[in-house]
Amino acid sequence: MDPVRVDLAPLIRYRGRIAQALAGGGGDENPVRRALRQWAAIYRGFLRERFNRASRGGGEWKGLAKSTLLARRAKGGGTRRQKAGKARKAIARAGQSRLRAGRRLETLMSKGQGYGEKADKLRSQIDRASQRIARARRTVEEMPTMAGISILRDKGLLFNVTAPAFTGAPGQIQEDIPMGIRVGFGGPARYPDGTATIADIASFHQDGGPHLPQRTIVVPPDNPTYARMGTTMERALDLLAREG
Repeated sequence: MDPVRVDLAPLIRYRGRIAQALAGGGGDENPVRRALRQWAAIYRGFLRERFNRASRGGGEWKGLAKSTLLARRAKGGGTRRQKAGKARKAIARAGQSRLRAGRRLETLMSKGQGYGEKADKLRSQIDRASQRIARARRTVEEMPTMAGISILRDKGLLFNVTAPAFTGAPGQIQEDIPMGIRVGFGGPARYPDGTATIADIASFHQDGGPHLPQRTIVVPPDNPTYARMGTTMERALDLLAREG
C-alpha cells in the first residue's frame, strides 16, 4: 500500500499561535489575544451593570443607614433632613389653611350658601391645600429611603473603572498576562481628599470591616457572561484555524 502523508505543519502553526496568545503575546494580530481583550470588555460590562443595580438598592449591597441618607445632599440644596423638616412645616401650614377654609365652608353651608361663588373658591382652596399636603408627605417619606441616591457613586471614580472600554481612567487597569487578561482596580491614582488610592477604596468596600458593610465590586462572572466569553473565544479559534 502507498503511504499516506499528512502535512501537520498548519496544525503545528495553529497550536503555536494559540500558545503564543495564551502566553501573553501576539498582540491584536492574534485572534485569540483579541478575544481575551474582548473578554475584558465583556467582564467590565458585567461589573458595571451589577454596580449600577446594586448602587441603586438592587439588593446585592447593604443599604445606607437612615442617618446617612438624611445627611445626604438633597436636590435643590441643603440636606435631606433639612428638606424633610421644610416639608413637615409645609404640611402644617397647608393643614391650617385647609382647616380654616373648611370651617368657613361649613359656615356658608349652614346658611344655605354652600353652592355660591364664595363656596366654590373655598373648595378650590381646600383642594389645593390637600395637594400640597400630599406632595410634602411624599417628600418626607422619600427622604430616609434610597430614592434619588446611589451608593459609592458620589464622585463616580469607582464606577468609571467598570467602563467596558479600556480608557486608562484613574484606577482602571488592563494587563495581558499568561493564560488570560487582568482587569479591575489598580495603579497609583489617589482618591480625592485623602491618601488612599482608588484601588484602596475599592478594596476597603470589597472586604468590608467592623464599621464598613461589605459591598463587593469585583465578583466572578455570571452564567450569561461566561457564555458570551465562550462564544467570543470559539469564534476566535475558528478564525485562527481558517487563517492557518
